[in-house]
Amino acid sequence: MIQNLYPLGDYNTSQILEFMDVARQAKSFDENEEPGEELILFRRPDAAPNAADFIKTIPVEETPFIVPDSFAGRVGRLIAQNLTMPQLEMIGAFGDVYLKEAIKVNLVLSAKDAPNDNNLKTLEQYVLNSPAWQQ
Repeated sequence: MIQNLYPLGDYNTSQILEFMDVARQAKSFDENEEPGEELILFRRPDAAPNAADFIKTIPVEETPFIVPDSFAGRVGRLIAQNLTMPQLEMIGAFGDVYLKEAIKVNLVLSAKDAPNDNNLKTLEQYVLNSPAWQQ
């Protein structure tokens, strides 16, 4: 059983995808065994087939454990844009500083690129003004 999934931050998205493919081929993932493929994707949603949609399916209580590296690049920006307010609230309460900053940067940049997107503006204002998101 994998106890500490933070080392998944030592790998880029392509390496995580390769790891997942090798594990599937070797049948290392037992559907009845926890943690499985889904838990790894909860930590590294950038490796999910459709990361922007997958992030919405991550249980709120799992979101503070997302590896900050998941928010790198274009996919990371899409993931940040698709976080829900309950997920952001949970991350604000229990997430680490690196995770919060990775999300905050992506939301600020996204809101700047799409100034008429009210949802992005709301998410950006929340992370910029909520006491839970201040260091």
